[in-house]
Amino acid sequence: MLQFAMIDQCGGCADLLQKLLRVTGRSWSSLVFKTFTLHLTQNSVAFLRINATVPWICADKLVVENGQKKIGPPFVLGLQNFLQQLNMCTPPVSELETPFVELIGLDTKFPKTLRLKLDIDGMQMFLHKLPLLPQLENLETLKLSLFNMDDARTSTFCDKIMKHPNAKLKDITFEGGSGHQIQAKGMIPISQMVAAIPELERLDLADNHIGDAGFEAFSEVMAPVASKSKLRSINVRNQHGNLGNVGVQALGKTLALLPALEDVVIGSNRNI
Repeated sequence: MLQFAMIDQCGGCADLLQKLLRVTGRSWSSLVFKTFTLHLTQNSVAFLRINATVPWICADKLVVENGQKKIGPPFVLGLQNFLQQLNMCTPPVSELETPFVELIGLDTKFPKTLRLKLDIDGMQMFLHKLPLLPQLENLETLKLSLFNMDDARTSTFCDKIMKHPNAKLKDITFEGGSGHQIQAKGMIPISQMVAAIPELERLDLADNHIGDAGFEAFSEVMAPVASKSKLRSINVRNQHGNLGNVGVQALGKTLALLPALEDVVIGSNRNI
């Protein structure tokens, strides 16, 4: 019923749910989910604005998927309202996964973990919001997935992040696509960023074109600060034939110095 209420073919479903909540009042028993996924459509605005005097829906993790080309104020305010509903739960929502940076800077109480999945437009907006991140109440862990990255975009991003080391960034994925790939040159600012943020726990560089020179640069930059790093996981899978023995040996020397390292993925690099 909830899934159907959010699609465009179900006009008026949100209003019906609102009436049911008003009738049942405080006798309503919350619907509890481990993960609740919202695929936004035009009809979602009404659904997101459903209000109740007690929590009518609770979730440990909220996943927001974008079914819209653009998100306007009605969607942003609706998501803000829905988060407020989830924060009324006991315990409140603990993780939010969303492509919408627009929520940052509003009167929104974020959960402990925020994962942002950003394309190039979202990344630019995120960089403008960077100074606000340390002020977000309750937020402990920021996870970023960046799509359609190349060397120039990566350099711009890393330079800005290094100026805000208190951004609570713990997990980052750099992913190429649509003709954009990170190569050895882009690995230099990534290395400098990782060295400048010892709190970073996970680095995912899979499916790029980073070659030996890039990982030699990573080793050179990281070696002096490796003992202070909290990096637990690194993924360099499938560098499309660019990563060979020279690069992986340089990487291995640095990984051996990381005290918290637990997980390394190097597969699908056929030249090793």
